[in-house]
Amino acid sequence: MPKSIDEVAGEIMNEMEKLLLERVYIAILREGSVLYASTALDKHIELLKLFVITEFKQMNNFDHHFPLPGTNLAIFNIENILVALYTKKGYQGQLLSFKTKIKKFSKDLKIAIELPTTRPIQTEQKEQILPKMTQTVSLTLGLSDDESAVLKLCDGNHSIREIVVKTRIPRKNVIDIIRRYENKDWLQLDFRGDIEIIPISIKKFPETAVRLGMISKKSLEINKLCDGINNIQDIATKLEISEKELRKILGKMEKNEVIRMSVKIPEERPRISEVPSEKAEALTAEEISNPELYVKPNLAENISLTVGFNEKEKQVLKLLDGSHSIVDLYHVTQIPITEIFQIIFEYEEKGWIRIPIDDFKKIVIVKEKLKEEFRLRELKAEYQSLFGEPAVTSDEALEIAEKVLEEPPSLVSKETLEVEDALEREALLQQIQEELPLMPPSALNKLVDKLIQISPRSREGMLNKLLYSESSKKFKKPVEPQPSAPVSVSEPAPMPSQTEPIKGVFDESPLLRPSELLKVSLSLESEAPSQPAIPQPPSPIEIKKPKEETQPVSTQTIPSEPTPAPELIEEGITIEEGQVTEVLNFIDSLLGIPEILYIALIDYGGTIFYQTTKESTLWDISKDTLKFIQNWKAQAPSIYLGDKIKYAVIKTEPEMLIATNIKGIGHVVTIPINDKLFILTKVSKEGDALLIADDVSIVAKQINEMFQGF
Repeated sequence: MPKSIDEVAGEIMNEMEKLLLERVYIAILREGSVLYASTALDKHIELLKLFVITEFKQMNNFDHHFPLPGTNLAIFNIENILVALYTKKGYQGQLLSFKTKIKKFSKDLKIAIELPTTRPIQTEQKEQILPKMTQTVSLTLGLSDDESAVLKLCDGNHSIREIVVKTRIPRKNVIDIIRRYENKDWLQLDFRGDIEIIPISIKKFPETAVRLGMISKKSLEINKLCDGINNIQDIATKLEISEKELRKILGKMEKNEVIRMSVKIPEERPRISEVPSEKAEALTAEEISNPELYVKPNLAENISLTVGFNEKEKQVLKLLDGSHSIVDLYHVTQIPITEIFQIIFEYEEKGWIRIPIDDFKKIVIVKEKLKEEFRLRELKAEYQSLFGEPAVTSDEALEIAEKVLEEPPSLVSKETLEVEDALEREALLQQIQEELPLMPPSALNKLVDKLIQISPRSREGMLNKLLYSESSKKFKKPVEPQPSAPVSVSEPAPMPSQTEPIKGVFDESPLLRPSELLKVSLSLESEAPSQPAIPQPPSPIEIKKPKEETQPVSTQTIPSEPTPAPELIEEGITIEEGQVTEVLNFIDSLLGIPEILYIALIDYGGTIFYQTTKESTLWDISKDTLKFIQNWKAQAPSIYLGDKIKYAVIKTEPEMLIATNIKGIGHVVTIPINDKLFILTKVSKEGDALLIADDVSIVAKQINEMFQGF
């Protein structure tokens, strides 16, 4: 049976309210005639009529238009039918999510408009209840928007269902408003058909009223059951008295104005969908084939979404209230399905999102399905940004995501994971051996063990930092010096003579960071394979500089970066220079993570032992470290570092401190190494501070193990 225009309008509003979490109002016009209009759109009806005559003809099919800037009113063209959607809250752009639903309603809308106008309106049941105002009152002063909208339609011509549909107010709230003003004698309930009359209590009594003689015990029990739901037969059955006796008692109670006899407003009957069986089977098959799309995650904690989150994360996390499925999130935010899953996976692992136990297995399966898809989509996005290939539409994106989800999950066993780790380890060994052929096997294995524990996202940057650092040159093959002139084979090459005095050679190049001047670990030197000596001219470092020719260095030219202290663990325990080098080189490797700009090694007394940076100038925080440590221990809401720059603390605990600057300067991530030292890093505003904290925690743990080994 074809649907009426009222039914189609109601379905559109219900669908949009599920998406936007806001009450949505609708108006439908054709050729200047208003076919349907919610009361909230009364003030815009004349504008919509004018728009149909003037600009509507210029719109293409399925186009949209915002006629009033700053007002959440959107106009859509559906087969030359004007559909206007309006919300009192939210943003204009949210109404564009209706475009994903246009095809769903366009056929029903077109059929409903072509129905003859004399077709009777289908009511919710055989009988009708028609509220009617009995007094002339102002509907603007002292009334809420909902009350005004309901009472405006209480003219004796609208049933309760029609009032619910047109006002978009929940049925329970409509009935409460009608009952409230019925008790005030502002309106009466007219009816058509067979309507049941029921007693409704208008005066409540406490239990002590029986002892005080204000009411009999039986009348008190009857009064409690006069709740607007029980009829006379129900009350008689529950109290085990005859209907004749009950009617007699009710008559006395009505005379004493304890109860009032009124029309019973029946409960809304569930509407049976008239969807063809083929379509219903298709919907069922879709739900069964892609159950992951109907999982409804819930945000487990009350988390502030003001800092530390990008816009997409905010949009998704804001809607995780346990009532929105993945498909709902997609339609509201228009964020690709795979990106929504990626956000949910990330924060579910951190314990911020709770998944229903019945759906948790689906989430585990979909992780395996989408693992490779995440990587491919990143590559595709990069390709499109370079070559300008158009991105897929939102509907195509949903289809692609569903196809990926339909693929059988790859069940990865423990043995398979071990094989993958072994292959990754072998690839790292081969790469390092090619770049650093002179590195001892034990040192090589030690380095690979550390790299394999780090996330793949950070591993590549840290490996490049290690391979091309100054200290790594020791393990590369030496380049033979080119002779300045050809030397005869029969004559041996002249050795450097020591008969003449050696002139002092001074290095006038700018001072380098300590991390670039430190040598490789002494433990690695002892294991380095011996190589045949190659005669080379003495380097400037090997030539001893005469003390009398050394110029005093001005303190102003020395950079603010302090020289690494040899005592890093406890007093009285001195670490060898090579061991310090090994630690600092490993700290330097953190700069291989693109988002990390600055690293400092600080003790809990506020002393900076070591610092390094990617930026042009070193971050001067030496005056702020002690106060920073005090604020960390006190779990203060904010900290100050470097020129009194304020950072808001978003996570603080003994094992971690994460803070961010609200003006977009960046983040600060601090992780303890042991009870003596901690690492402080400065992260760019584009970086994810929580992910960086995970990587720094791994490095801090490994540094602590180095100290214990020393």
